[in-house]
Amino acid sequence: MKNILKYLAVFLVGSIIIVSCKKDEPEPDPDPQQTILPKDIAVSIPNAISYNASSGKTSWFKTTEGDTLNGEDIYDGAALFIAIGEQSAKIVNAIIFAIIAYDINEPMELDYTSDDDGREKHLSVTEDASYEGETYEFKLLVTDGQDNAMAIYWNQSPKEGVAILSPYDINRNEDPKLDGVLYKIEYSETGASGYSKDMIVTITGFPEDPTDNASIDNLRMFAGKNGNIIDVYGNSNHPNIQLVDTTFSGGRNYAFIARGNSNEEIGICEVALPPSSLTSTSNMLDDYSIIEVITEEANNMGITDSAAIAAYLSEADAPGYFIDPQGLVSSGTDVPSHPGFTSSFIDISALTPYVPNDVKNQMITWE
Repeated sequence: MKNILKYLAVFLVGSIIIVSCKKDEPEPDPDPQQTILPKDIAVSIPNAISYNASSGKTSWFKTTEGDTLNGEDIYDGAALFIAIGEQSAKIVNAIIFAIIAYDINEPMELDYTSDDDGREKHLSVTEDASYEGETYEFKLLVTDGQDNAMAIYWNQSPKEGVAILSPYDINRNEDPKLDGVLYKIEYSETGASGYSKDMIVTITGFPEDPTDNASIDNLRMFAGKNGNIIDVYGNSNHPNIQLVDTTFSGGRNYAFIARGNSNEEIGICEVALPPSSLTSTSNMLDDYSIIEVITEEANNMGITDSAAIAAYLSEADAPGYFIDPQGLVSSGTDVPSHPGFTSSFIDISALTPYVPNDVKNQMITWE
């Protein structure tokens, strides 16, 4: 089972590579007075709870020798998951910055040749556009022939909007596995969610391999920021995953809740593995905790030595506590002595992941 969770983490690393595939290129320094396009539609996540792709680190977690499920096995997936969502929003930001070079300061239309794939793209900006029943001041649409490459719906003040991206149609020279993958980033500074800034990252259509135990097809993540505190929660759907019980089918979600402090570089995270068919989040983090799921699956396979199971899961108590750059420093009731781990900071009981069945079946539309 340790190998399955590690493989899931490796698969998520590959997903980061996929969503980070846009090449480095000079970014224009836009004059805020000269463009109507939104800028910076991402919420930055503290390193304590996110995988830093640029550092080359694949784990900050302690490891335990022997047959014990350790912190790396449990929490690497969450850090990588968060990085996928963060990188997706940053990619959209980079594309917007590139488009700003075309002096988008009013409704307009133009054709241009992409520097990425040398293909002709059509860009249009219109006013008073609607997306999923909400009205926005502006809409930008980039197409490649008959295919939509990117759409952005936004209001200027307070800043809020929705960006939808088809990476393959932005750059046809990239991995053909991206064909069918869609990102959606919903960003707001309205405060309606209770956060000064928040974003929801949704990804659908990851290429599924029926033979891949850790294969992911859909992902959804929320990040909300108030001051130096960032709350994050989300789910990824893994349709083929099997942990201990080889008769299990139907898939599971990797679901988590987390909080980070960007000043202190500390974090807290809790993980669950609910079945993808679950239609409620009631008591989900407890009922489908790592301990509950592995114990049940072991029993289903005839492994009933409770002492051996308990020893294997001795580091799986929730939540996990993190300090950058050390990584996971303790778990469960063993709260670190670091002064940032106050009772209010570690109380993440108000956070709830998404309904697993909703993530399993989620779709992204263009209008």
